Amino acid sequence: MDANPPCRTLYVRNLPDKLAKAKLRRLLHAAFTPHGHVVWIVAEKTLKLRGQAFITFEQQSSATQALRKTHATEFLGRVLSVTYARAVSDRAASAKLGGDSALSRKA
Repeated sequence: MDANPPCRTLYVRNLPDKLAKAKLRRLLHAAFTPHGHVVWIVAEKTLKLRGQAFITFEQQSSATQALRKTHATEFLGRVLSVTYARAVSDRAASAKLGGDSALSRKA
């Protein structure tokens, strides 16, 4: 299902691009928190990143569970494509090193 090695950050594609960023982050947070503590969500509206998001969990096991439960499921009328991110995000690395512990406030 996923060629990238397991990590704490998921790459989510095929998101609706007509929603405001804040609303999309809230909806993603609500959809992914049942699988574990979400520490960061990046969902931008730029042309290059539209319809995509990166979701970082506190623990890799939570990210794995979320990937298994949400890949190829419907979200706001679209079928999600969920994979592990290719690289660890700066925010995930910061959280791992004891940086900003309230990263989910952006969600």
